[in-house]
Amino acid sequence: MVTINILSIFLIIYSACVFRVCPRFKYDTQKQFNEVYNNATLLGASSEIHASHDLQRLREAALAEMDENIHECQNVAGQPVVYGQIVQLQHVKSGHFVTISVKEMANLEKDCLKVVLEPDGTEGSW
Repeated sequence: MVTINILSIFLIIYSACVFRVCPRFKYDTQKQFNEVYNNATLLGASSEIHASHDLQRLREAALAEMDENIHECQNVAGQPVVYGQIVQLQHVKSGHFVTISVKEMANLEKDCLKVVLEPDGTEGSW
C-alpha cells in the first residue's frame, strides 16, 4: 500500500511557485553587445570581426555588467521592498525572469500584454 504524504506533494507544488525579488538589473551593455554580435553574424562577417578588439571590449563590459547585477542582488538580499521601488521577479527553480512581452497579446485577455518567463531578463522584466 502506497501512502501519499500530502505535505510532500504540497512542498513539491509550492517549490515550483517561488520567486526571488531582485533589484532592477542593468541591461544596456548586454543589449548593445547582443545587437553588434547578431548584426555581424547576420551580415556573414568573417571571424575577424567576431574577434575584433571592439567586440571583445563590449563582451567584457557585458560580463562586468552581469557581475554588477549579481553583486547588487546580493547586497539588497533580505531588505524590505519599499513602495515605488522597481524590482524584478526571478523564478527560483528555473532562474528565469517574469517578463512582459510587448510583441504578443495575452491568450485569454486580448487587451493585455503577455507575461512570460525568459531565461535572461530584459527591460521588460521591470
